[in-house]
Amino acid sequence: MLRDAGLVDERTAGTRHLYRLAPSGLAAVHAYLEGLWGTALTRCTAAAQEERRRGGDMQPAVIPPVRKTIVVPLPPDRAFDLFFTGMDAWWPLASHSVYGEEAARVTVEAQPGGRLVEHAADGRTSEWGEFLVGDPPMRAVFTWHPGYDDEVATEVEVRFTPEGRLTRVDLEHRGWAALGERAEATREGYETGWNLVFAVRYGGAALRGTDGTARQGRLRRPPDSSLGPFRQPSDSGSSSSPSSRRSRRDAR
Repeated sequence: MLRDAGLVDERTAGTRHLYRLAPSGLAAVHAYLEGLWGTALTRCTAAAQEERRRGGDMQPAVIPPVRKTIVVPLPPDRAFDLFFTGMDAWWPLASHSVYGEEAARVTVEAQPGGRLVEHAADGRTSEWGEFLVGDPPMRAVFTWHPGYDDEVATEVEVRFTPEGRLTRVDLEHRGWAALGERAEATREGYETGWNLVFAVRYGGAALRGTDGTARQGRLRRPPDSSLGPFRQPSDSGSSSSPSSRRSRRDAR
């Protein structure tokens, strides 16, 4: 069959049939494959150009998580309890909340299906998120949407790893694609905001051995403060405080 196709030459030596590749036949195959590849490449290029014309050729950029790590002088169980059960004692509600100066407290149910809820002095409430994983004292994962509906929630994971008599606490805030056009600007705000909330406030409470029974002094928001966890960009692209944009889940 290869001989009939012109791909090999045949000669006989006694009773043996000897074959060798036919250069002319290979040249024809090479030309055919080149033409086939050229046709396929042309079609792929045309398809890509059409996709680009319709605006669907590029995948959205992957926005990396915000990651923060501190080491606290507590065993994992106490570090876990301070972060969640004791959150009301160290979270800077006056500067990082939905209700701002009107915020009174935050309650946390650190179990799957449990909620993080902010309470205003006048009885209104706003849900910050819902727990997806609760594995004390090692790990917890919860959705995060303070001031917004849960349809646009990001996700926060906090891990507690023993290091001798200390505990390494890792916070990862991810899932920014859910925020659409405001994803990158919001992530930038949280990159800064978690430094205050996680490293300074929670880390400081751990250093003082706070057990969550007494509120620490509140921080007031300075006039020129940078974006923080609850200060997300408005639809127009400028930053604004969500304290003026109440969650639809507020108690009526």
